[in-house]
Amino acid sequence: MPEQVTINFDASGYESFERCQQFFSHQTHRLRDAQGRVVKQAVQAMEMDMSPSQWSQKTNESNNTTVTLNDAEVYTEKFGDTEWINWLFWRHVVNKKNKKEELLRMKEEIEKKLSAM
Repeated sequence: MPEQVTINFDASGYESFERCQQFFSHQTHRLRDAQGRVVKQAVQAMEMDMSPSQWSQKTNESNNTTVTLNDAEVYTEKFGDTEWINWLFWRHVVNKKNKKEELLRMKEEIEKKLSAM
């Protein structure tokens, strides 16, 4: 039996953010461990081989320093939080009008990859 992948795009959590940086910053403050405890930014920084001040500056929108794609990738690898990716997908694919064909094409590609696994 093939695996089923369900992606829930509840827009209420995404609409209030205009940029990925804003959403990413929000998510880093909500990150929880397997026991449901908040993972403090100092711990996140340590896991990502950064100083706490460096990670804090990157996630603080008032600075000129931002989270790079490489930072985001390491963050996802370390903590498994992919919500920022979902936000990007929602913002640039799902939220756009007349994107049904693109979504159907992507669905077909995902199904092919899943069946090959």
